Amino acid sequence: RQGAFLLLQKAGAEYGFDVTSTQTFCEGGVRISSTAVRQALADDDLLLAETLLGHPFSISGRVVHGDELGRTIGFPTANLPLRRQVSPVKGVYAVEVTGLGDKPIAGVANIGT
Repeated sequence: RQGAFLLLQKAGAEYGFDVTSTQTFCEGGVRISSTAVRQALADDDLLLAETLLGHPFSISGRVVHGDELGRTIGFPTANLPLRRQVSPVKGVYAVEVTGLGDKPIAGVANIGT
């Protein structure tokens, strides 16, 4: 995967879309980029990630059937296959689950551990 400006210009010419160079944006001395967001997430700096993204980090997916191990300790689980092989975050997080009703539901997510 490459993101060089010249590569984008070539693709734009080939596929018929415009490419415009813009100034670099910084927040708190950090250049806003996908690399900076991934690094903030890897460092468990969710506040910096939120600042760089302009919104809280989120993961979404369709629930799939699992081994129902959570039921053995009284906590049913929802299994979400991630679109990427490697998640930008790992650990146990307090989460809000949306899309199951009118109000978010409090939950716990165990990601990549």
